[in-house]
Amino acid sequence: MHNTKAVTIVATLLAGSSVALAQSAWTASATQKIRPGDAAGTGTSATLEAARNEFEAFHVVLAGGGAGAKSVTVAADALSGPSGGTITDVRVFREGMYNVGTPSNVQGAAGAWPDAMIPAVDEIDNQPRNAFPVDVAANQQQPVFVEYHVPQGAAAGWYTGTVHVTGGIRADIPVKLYVHAFSLPSTSSLPTAYGIGSMDPCTAHFGGYSECGGDAGVEQINTKYTKFALDHRISLSDVVYTGPLVASDGTGSYDWATWDAKYGAMLDGGMNGRLIGAKLTAVRYMWSADQAHYAEWAKHFRAKGWFDRTFDYSCDEPPNGCSWSSINARTAMVHAADPGFQTLVTTPLATAQQQGVAAGIDILVPGINWLDPMPPATNLRTTYDSWLQASPQKKMWIYQSCDSDGCNNIGDATQSGWPTHMIDAPATQNRAMEWQAWRQKAAGELYYDTTYAFPRGDTWTSQYYFGGNGDGTLLYPGTPAKIGGTSHIPIASLRVKMIREGMEDYEYFKALADAGDPTMADAEAAALSPAAYHNETDPAKIDAMRHRIALRIEALTGQTPPSMDGASAGAGGQNSGSGDGTGGNGATSGDSGSSAAPTPTPSSGHSGCSHAPGRHAGQTPLALVILGFVVLVVARGRRRQREVVRVRSRR
Repeated sequence: MHNTKAVTIVATLLAGSSVALAQSAWTASATQKIRPGDAAGTGTSATLEAARNEFEAFHVVLAGGGAGAKSVTVAADALSGPSGGTITDVRVFREGMYNVGTPSNVQGAAGAWPDAMIPAVDEIDNQPRNAFPVDVAANQQQPVFVEYHVPQGAAAGWYTGTVHVTGGIRADIPVKLYVHAFSLPSTSSLPTAYGIGSMDPCTAHFGGYSECGGDAGVEQINTKYTKFALDHRISLSDVVYTGPLVASDGTGSYDWATWDAKYGAMLDGGMNGRLIGAKLTAVRYMWSADQAHYAEWAKHFRAKGWFDRTFDYSCDEPPNGCSWSSINARTAMVHAADPGFQTLVTTPLATAQQQGVAAGIDILVPGINWLDPMPPATNLRTTYDSWLQASPQKKMWIYQSCDSDGCNNIGDATQSGWPTHMIDAPATQNRAMEWQAWRQKAAGELYYDTTYAFPRGDTWTSQYYFGGNGDGTLLYPGTPAKIGGTSHIPIASLRVKMIREGMEDYEYFKALADAGDPTMADAEAAALSPAAYHNETDPAKIDAMRHRIALRIEALTGQTPPSMDGASAGAGGQNSGSGDGTGGNGATSGDSGSSAAPTPTPSSGHSGCSHAPGRHAGQTPLALVILGFVVLVVARGRRRQREVVRVRSRR
């Protein structure tokens, strides 16, 4: 009878353990897409690294368990560090799900994918939004993105804090962030020209031009989008939708003063966003297509110091965007207005040469698939060298198109593995374009649109265009009806967060090269992206790369930051694999590669300073606590049974 009771107690306690463990909060890398049906992971803390003026993040994932969880809220404290320093720019986002109907390619899949980043408090107007509380359905995962921005003046060393989960799931998640002794620039070192339809935000937010408030309303909402993009290290090059009007003084001159008041802050670093001093790195000419207007634009941009950042989009993907025969006339007119006015055409060099238009083009933009094709073809980057050397004005940028995932079809294996902005692609591939920008020595990056779906339906539910989910749409219209609050704001996608991670990867490569070790920078980039169609999928290896580079930069620049010993104490857990195949061990290697900087002392069986989350040191899993209790109960029962036997024998 005693054995039967013991078995009953064990069964009851184990059942209780299962329920308690199922409703939980666990941690995962930021460079991971957690889909609702994924298995729960085991990470319970986060250990991060960042430079000054860098954004770094991780996932808190809410697991609903067998019964689901109601009214869950996630909030993050500021981080406290050396000499009373703090990191107070902390943002928390609930990841909204986008339902994929037709997969973009064989890497994708139908069903819910995380994408829209709904803020607890937004970073534009600082208003509370409706990210929380959130209900988590039974046997479902709800990812939450926790993001820190390290201030420029932060002291190097460790910062600590806590993320609090309350409501139907309760947990306190410890966070450690090591700040390295170097800074990233606010203005991206890699120029970007990402498109935006000038009327798209007005249409999606308000319904049209007049509902938006006319010109003033268009400019107001587009300014928000520009500021928001700059805080993600992206330049919306099409935000300027026209040149100035003729001045009212009767002289026939143009009213540049009014124009400058609208756009000057974007070009001069006066947007006062999270990245202080961030400037547009590219501005598309958007005015009358005649020589006089090009000349007027060039004169003013030269006077303001902006001329090296403007360009004429002379043709997009000829012969689709224009006829080959029209290109020479267009580029000749632009250069007649000002010989230094940059002309841009999206086409490979070989095709431009075959068509006799290469000489007049200043910025050639081949698709990444054309520049570094799959075998048996070979990389064509060196074929651009002689053309580039013909003039300092010649540049090669890169862009990605539907060739990366399949144009109007479900892409096969030859249309997979490339850098891509698709929703149903691995997060690592969303940040891989900038790895290729470094590898191919590209002078800039172009993407045709960020708001393509805005005027074409409900962006929150319909982004399938040209055979890709999210093709041309990287942002969401954050209306009060959708996200709460009282003002209209742009909403980032998880893909935009990954693009910013890629831009920051690029800054690491550049900082290392500038510090004196371009060989290591090239080697690290090559390890992440051996070919355009072959990119690293393990977030831990990406974090290990950044760790090695950070130590090397500090060594080369003579920095002596505080020790990182014990960095891996919070990084011991195994993270569950995600739907995109990017899960893995929470620890990363502490090997400093070719770095002359010291390697952190290994701790808890893992070396180096892990970025990926894991189990917090000294924290005992609940299952082990329960098991210990069960063993104690059974042992006491057996001891009592022996005592009864002894008493009976004495009788």
